[in-house]
Amino acid sequence: MNYTSIAHQLPPADDEIAQVIEDALHPPKLGALLLNSRTGPAGAHWQFYRTQAGGPLPEYVVVSAADVFYSGPETYIFEADAEGEVTNWSELEGSFKGDLDHVQALWEAGYRVVTEEQFKREAPGT
Repeated sequence: MNYTSIAHQLPPADDEIAQVIEDALHPPKLGALLLNSRTGPAGAHWQFYRTQAGGPLPEYVVVSAADVFYSGPETYIFEADAEGEVTNWSELEGSFKGDLDHVQALWEAGYRVVTEEQFKREAPGT
């Protein structure tokens, strides 16, 4: 049986299950290392990450999760400098509305959160 085609055989009503299977079969290959967490503007929960080269995100990003008055929960990824300060407020790939989930935003952008040891060991070109 070809397991990589299972997700495409499920009925459309099972899109979420199909995505879980697809993610399990083809997990993101790039790592994101959590450097620190803090409170951002308007009480948003910020997490500062360094990402491995080769993906759609810049080397440093801030992932911001906030429950915004009138519009609800949102998790956005922003470009940052090496000190963790946002340098561009344009929402990057992986940003979404409807939940507060830093890890999910990174996953949607093609990354998984890794330890420092994994980050060093799995760096492209090593």
